[in-house]
Amino acid sequence: MLMRPLAVVALAFVGLACGGSSNTTLEDGGSKEDASSKKDASHDSGSKKDASHESGTEEDASEEGASDASEESDSETDASEDTTEADSSTPAACQDRATAECALMNKCRPTGIQTNYGTEAACVKGLEQNCENSLAAPSNGNNATVTEACAKAFPSWSCADFENDVNIPTACQQQMGSLASGSACAFPGQCTSGFCAIPPNTECGVCAALPAAGDSCAKLTTCGPGLNCVAKTQTCVKLAAKGDACGAGAPCGYELSCVGANATKGTQGTCQAAVETVGATCDPTLNKGAGCDLGAGLTCNTTTLKCAKVSVAATGKPCGTVDDQDALCSAGGTCTAATGMAGTCIAPAAEGKTCADVGGTGCVAPQRCIGLEGGASGTCEFNSAATCM
Repeated sequence: MLMRPLAVVALAFVGLACGGSSNTTLEDGGSKEDASSKKDASHDSGSKKDASHESGTEEDASEEGASDASEESDSETDASEDTTEADSSTPAACQDRATAECALMNKCRPTGIQTNYGTEAACVKGLEQNCENSLAAPSNGNNATVTEACAKAFPSWSCADFENDVNIPTACQQQMGSLASGSACAFPGQCTSGFCAIPPNTECGVCAALPAAGDSCAKLTTCGPGLNCVAKTQTCVKLAAKGDACGAGAPCGYELSCVGANATKGTQGTCQAAVETVGATCDPTLNKGAGCDLGAGLTCNTTTLKCAKVSVAATGKPCGTVDDQDALCSAGGTCTAATGMAGTCIAPAAEGKTCADVGGTGCVAPQRCIGLEGGASGTCEFNSAATCM
């Protein structure tokens, strides 16, 4: 069994990204720090308030209808100039947005940056590319102005809310596009519903209604804002809060451990605060006590029963269970280890190179393995609307 990188709420998707984030597929009974990553690049960002301004009001429409021909001509000229200005500002806006998001990721879950991207700079580069692809998508309600506003709003987002993908700042809420339900899409900002249903390992999806808690995510790369896909049940769920019941189909949220759940007996546990201190006592089984916060870089040593710094290994180095504690792979690498065993980190495939989500080489986030069918290999690609027309 190959071990994938620790998931970052990014978007992924995840936390929202301008055109890309990593979506999170959680193991039953686990928590964010136990997540394996189901890569997604389907999130846009943007303000619903700004979207209403772009579409205009009935009063605006009536005033435009009363304008003479010369005023309409002037308006068209101004609109053309505004579009050119927005297009020329896209790279700067996307860079600012990606920089803000990756900085927050690194603050809230530094281990996730290491395992998914390698470095904060690599995170910025990847999210910036996804953002530019998103803004270039036809019928997209998002734009450089909204993207820049969202970048400025990121520092106001608390780590708990960011990682659990809730209480999204107004400036970063989903922008709506003009494509009707059933239309081909690559990004949610193209759709009137604000959601593009993209099946795993495919580049294009169709505009659809946002999934609700309890809906199946078996054929989706993301459940949308505020929901996560549970791996075993393939169901969209909201992360459980501290003190809530957890277990099969009910994972805990940020900095929490599910304590006391027993899948064999079918009993649920309770979400408790994960251990945040090196050298503090922990329970690697989660039967009677909390585990360590893996996202913060801690893992529970199965011999000492103390939290220790988790190892993030480079390509070719040991991973899995090493010296009685977890060792992860860096920069999107895959560990060859079976559960509870030691293995070796395999480097991720480069953009455009061969990948395989099951039993092979993965991709560096936010790229996804596109073209896989029946276990065959695909290629690592950024989401793009170019092939989804």
